[in-house]
Formats: sequence, C-alpha cells, structure tokens
Amino acid sequence: MSKINDLRDRLLNNQNKSERLKAAEELTKIASEGNDEATEILYEMLKKEADPHVRVKPFEFRLKSKTDRRKRFLYDEESPGELFILPILKKRNITADERSAIIEFAKSVVEVYEADDWTVVVGAMEVLSYLEKDDELFKFVDIWLKRDTTNINDLLSPLEHRPSILQKIILAVRERPDEYSLHFVKIFDWLLRNPLPDTAEMIGKELWLNLPSKYKEAVRLYYYKKIEDLYTHLLHEERILKGGYFSVPTRHPFVEWLEGFERGAVTSSITSYSALQMVAEKIGLHLKDVVRQIETLEPSPITRGQGRKELQEEKNKELIPIDKYLGQYFPDDQLIKLYMTEIHDCARRLGVSAEALRRVVEFHESGHAVVHLGRDADGKNFNTGAFEMVDGSDDPSPLHETLAQLLTYHCVKDVPELFECFEKLDQRQPSAYKKWKNFTDVPLERIRNVLVGIRQGRIEARFDMFAKIVI
Repeated sequence: MSKINDLRDRLLNNQNKSERLKAAEELTKIASEGNDEATEILYEMLKKEADPHVRVKPFEFRLKSKTDRRKRFLYDEESPGELFILPILKKRNITADERSAIIEFAKSVVEVYEADDWTVVVGAMEVLSYLEKDDELFKFVDIWLKRDTTNINDLLSPLEHRPSILQKIILAVRERPDEYSLHFVKIFDWLLRNPLPDTAEMIGKELWLNLPSKYKEAVRLYYYKKIEDLYTHLLHEERILKGGYFSVPTRHPFVEWLEGFERGAVTSSITSYSALQMVAEKIGLHLKDVVRQIETLEPSPITRGQGRKELQEEKNKELIPIDKYLGQYFPDDQLIKLYMTEIHDCARRLGVSAEALRRVVEFHESGHAVVHLGRDADGKNFNTGAFEMVDGSDDPSPLHETLAQLLTYHCVKDVPELFECFEKLDQRQPSAYKKWKNFTDVPLERIRNVLVGIRQGRIEARFDMFAKIVI
C-alpha cells in the first residue's frame, strides 16, 4: 500500500517530468496485473496531466488479458465503476503519438474480448469511432464482422455517428454476402433497426435489391420468427376464448418496407408481393393483378370436416395436403389464405419451424395464383372458368399441384432451411402433389410455353397431356 501511495504522490504531485514518467510506467505495469487502485491513479493523471509524453504511458502496450484493469479506461460510460477516457479525449487536442497508442490499445481490447462484451467492447469501439480514420476503421470492423464470436450490436452500435463506415459495410455486404454469412441476418437487422438518412435508402436499393434469394429468404424467416410469440399468444387466447375466428397480421413491418423497394415504392401493401413476384419471375410471366393474402386462425376447410373423411382412411391418416389444409388460393376472389393454426401444428409434426413451413405454403399458393393470373407476352392470363376446369375439375388437380410444387421447388431449392421443410412436407403429400419430381430438369421456359398453349386451348388441360408434351 505504501508503494502505491508513493507512486500516486510522484505522479500527481511532482513537478519533475522524469519522475512522473517513471511513476506512470510502474503504475501501468501494476494496473495491467489486475490492480484497480493503480488504474484509478492513472485515470486521475489523465484528467490533469498536461504533458503528452506522460499521458501516453498507460497506453504504450496492448491489453493481453482480461485481468488487465486498464480495460476500465474503455468501460462504456454508463457502466458501473466506469473510468471512460472518451470525455477526457474530447476536451483536449491529443498528439499523433497519443492517438496512435490509444487506437492500438482500444483494438487490443476488442481482440481480447473477441468483440463480445457490452461494456469494454462498446467503449473501445466508441473510442475508435472518435479517433480512427475511415479506411482503417472499416478494415478493423470488417475483420470482426466475419468472426463467429462477434456480438454485432456491441461492434456496430458505437458507429451510429459514422455513416460513412455504415455505407462501406452496406456496400461490402452487397458485393460479398458469402463472406458475412456467419452474421449476415444480424448485420442486416442491425442496419434496419438503426437507419440513418444516409443509409436507409442504401439498405433497400443497394443491398436488398441485389441480394441472392437465399439471403433474402434468410432475412424473411428471421422476421417471421420475430412474430412467432405473437402467434403463440393468439393461438392460446383463441383456444381459451373458444369464440369467433379472426385474421391476424403476420407480415413484419421491415419485410413490408423492403418489399416496397421491390415494387418501386416504399409503401406497405396487403399484396404478398415477394412470393408472388418470385414465382412469376421464375416462370417468366408478368403479374399485373392484385392478389390479396391473409393469415388466419380460423380452421381450414379440412379441419372443419370438408375432406376429413378421406384423410381418416388408414392409408391416408399421415397425409398433410397443402391445399385446403395449410393454405388455399381462391381464384374468384384472387385471394390466398394461410391457415396458421394448421401450419403451426404441422410444423411440430414435421420437426420444422412454423416460419419455414409458412413460407413454403406461401410459395405453393402463389404458384396457383401466378398460373391463373400471370400474363404472357400478349398480356393474356388464364380464364377463371378454364382454370377451374383443369383436369376435369379433379380435386386435387394433378396438373395444378405439379405446377405449384414445381415452382415452389425452384424458389426454395437454394435456401437450406426452406428446402429441408419442402422435402419433409413432400414426403407427407397425397400423390397428386408428388408428380413435380419428374420435371425438375425441364427448363421453366418450356413449362411456360406449354402453359400458354393450355390457356389458348391448343393443348388439352390435363396432366397426362402436359407430361407427354413436356417430357
């Protein structure tokens, strides 16, 4: 204790620079070995010392261990026991040597904590955001965006006042999304939750519109999962109340906002644009008509009894048909319904997430809608009456289900979570839903040409004729 007191006196109450330098060096060593008192004395020195050669001493070697108490210089200023140096730095003009030493010290703190600590890492990043130049700061941040240990919020939150760095991140993620795959969705989510005037439009127009579909789907699934608790609550309340059924909103506002860019305007819409547009683009048809989509807790037609008898037969009891059980397309109303109670129940039976199953069903029903309403090069679509007469009005129609499943396959095949769900669901489908596998190698352009021929009446609207011509 007497040694610490002596060093305090030599550092804080001594006019001799040489003595202050020696005391600062000794106290820095003691602080790095885990002594809080030495750290507090150095902090007092930083507040009052005029000579930069003395001030720089506590930062002249990097942090190597979490036991080093100098980390308290970078505690977030709202943390208990903080000795945050940033307010001190902002009050004085620091020298180039001080700047360089503090930058390297702050970087060493991030490295020791592997960019995961809401106190010292956030504090270190705040100091770096104040001191470091754009290019060097981006290079450092970019390294940690790719590390598996990184807490994205800890790393990026202190950069909110550096839009130039955030812009660089947006463009880097746009150009090389695979390099950021460990934290891609978390990075994207952070950018959306912390938009700046200089970055908000970039996120939509530069990043979102240029992403491969597998990353777009990962983002959508993330936001579907965000509202899963709401569904669970509503389902619970509905079973308690045992009253009337109602529709519930399930599209996350961020998804609505992003899909607004795809439509060319930042607006929300009841149209499920993304799935419909993806399906339409896959088969090369133009979707001009509005298709409404609702998610409902009301029981599906099969749950209510329509079709239950067929499902209860011994050989069919494990079947999970998509249409009229998980979802349904109503051509007369141009409406898609997703039956969320059944989707949740079947997700548990299949061992998949409700969000993934919901998305697969959405693609399937969108496939029906696009086959019906998607316009060809002449601006023509399927006459509703003719659409309903395909396969002689068989229900389910092998041709309709083949087209819907084939289009779903092409939309989900590159997204692992969705494709796994699609395959598990396919194993439990009635036979009419399984014929798509024979056509996976057929170019969708050829599928479209045959579909146009069916619409025009040149090709009989039956599955066997379709298969004969296509294969």
